[in-house]
Amino acid sequence: MYTITPTSSHCLIPVYDIVVSVPGLSFSRSFTVTNNTFSVDWPSNNSPITQNGRISITYLIFSEVINPITGQRECTTDFASTVSASLNVAVSPMNLTPGIPTVTSSRSRNIAEFVAESNNATSFKWTITGGSILGDAYADKIRVAPNAGSCSITASVIGIRTGCLSINFSGASAPITQNIPRPVVNSISLITLDAANNPSLPNTVNVTSDPSAFSYTYALDDNLNYSFVNNQSRSITTHQKSVKLQCENATLFAGYLTITCRNACGTSDEKVVELSCLDSGAPPILNFNLSARAKVYPSKISAGQMLNVTDITGDIKRIELISLANRSTTITLNKGLETEGKDHLKISTNELSKGLHVLQIRYADGTVKKQKILVK
Repeated sequence: MYTITPTSSHCLIPVYDIVVSVPGLSFSRSFTVTNNTFSVDWPSNNSPITQNGRISITYLIFSEVINPITGQRECTTDFASTVSASLNVAVSPMNLTPGIPTVTSSRSRNIAEFVAESNNATSFKWTITGGSILGDAYADKIRVAPNAGSCSITASVIGIRTGCLSINFSGASAPITQNIPRPVVNSISLITLDAANNPSLPNTVNVTSDPSAFSYTYALDDNLNYSFVNNQSRSITTHQKSVKLQCENATLFAGYLTITCRNACGTSDEKVVELSCLDSGAPPILNFNLSARAKVYPSKISAGQMLNVTDITGDIKRIELISLANRSTTITLNKGLETEGKDHLKISTNELSKGLHVLQIRYADGTVKKQKILVK
């Protein structure tokens, strides 16, 4: 459909003649103009290239005069001149078949992108497995979001050539797959929290993981000395790649933070982080000397196995107190019955429950040796 926009001349005859021509394509049409619009039934172009059509329009302009009685402009029957207008029109080939598309792919976080190229295609029909197209589904470039539980997205495409009187299709491209594996939480070392910062300056644990992860779960164990800031829950799921923790009191007993992250494919393996707590704002209650002369071994034992304590200075009898403690109980041992010579003693673990314990050895001069013991 074409529209004629008349000139400002008052005495313009709207249409005098319309000529439509395409080199090499002979056809004759009659045209009806309604409200300054008309249509052209272009011939089929069976050649392999685009043909250049042309619409030419000629107008007649008549003379005009001023009516001496009414003062209005009026047209006479006297021919004055002609005016012409023309428009070039591309007549596309009708029977071109698009080539089989080639497809490339990439991924940004959870979104896969596929790009198709095909000679003579005017649009594309995509077949997607494992996801849904975002936006225009017939474009040469599409973005695809994975379905829940999908670890890969596969795409193939057909090229489409749409002409005035026909639609032609190419063959399907070879399938191409973009994988979205389960995310991974990178290694996180021991986190030391400071009770002196509680709660005004909380400690923040930052997580690095696969960029495709969209949620994170942080879970604390049952050691209530450690907690999330402003949250009483022991487990938090959030979109944030960090979490704020605090500890109440300095202690040798570790806490454990378990971290997982999730993307469309699934949930990562657990990453367990050991938490420890100190108090930088408080003076030490005991002389905590990790280089004290007592040596304790082994650090991992089975219930009932004997612990060995050796004093390299031969001063084992100056030990005043030996105790083993876990989160709920403290056992004070009678070291005198277990002394073997001047530099060695054995400690029975029959009364210890499974789990983490802290062995404390205190000498008469105030020197203290503390060591973690795991009873299996």
